[in-house]
Amino acid sequence: MSEQQLQGHEVFVTTEAGGSNIGIALVGPHHAVPLVSMNPSCAASLEQTLLRLAQKFQKCGIKASTLALTQTAPNSPAIDAAKADNSEWTTGKKVLMVDSEPIPVVLNPPACKTIQLPRRWIVGCALRPRVELAGAQEELCSIKWLRASTDDADDQDGAVVGEGWEYTPCEADIGYRLVVEVVPARTQHAEEEEETAGG
Repeated sequence: MSEQQLQGHEVFVTTEAGGSNIGIALVGPHHAVPLVSMNPSCAASLEQTLLRLAQKFQKCGIKASTLALTQTAPNSPAIDAAKADNSEWTTGKKVLMVDSEPIPVVLNPPACKTIQLPRRWIVGCALRPRVELAGAQEELCSIKWLRASTDDADDQDGAVVGEGWEYTPCEADIGYRLVVEVVPARTQHAEEEEETAGG
């Protein structure tokens, strides 16, 4: 993968309150399954973590001769990885330099951890999914309801039949599966508060 192909990618860093590890994942422009992920200790050496990341990148076909963590400010010097630990990922706004390509670091990105729908539903009775959001604002999330074939494992092929947190099944839904897609989101203000709280 070239520098050009890395454009639009982000590094997601997740933390748990009181947790001893952090999650680091490289995700593509559409936030699909992470290309690279790891869960190092917060107290582990930043230098070791960057070396492991470089190895994982190369296994995925991403050219990564050198990796460095820097502040987002222009011309900021690289953090001295030999003297720092992984807490550097969680303080202030950072960029991961993959050779000369800057990859934004997003701390605790909005996520939908779990999503559940009733197994049975009744025509004319509204449905609402049970979701567990992390770092997301419910009112800003994008929700789509799809009508999918019962023998189709790929929910992406379903027809969009509604939007919003509630959907009322109709006669046309009988014989199909109802699927709900939730795209978590939050405001820029909330992201800035997250950065402040993190460091």
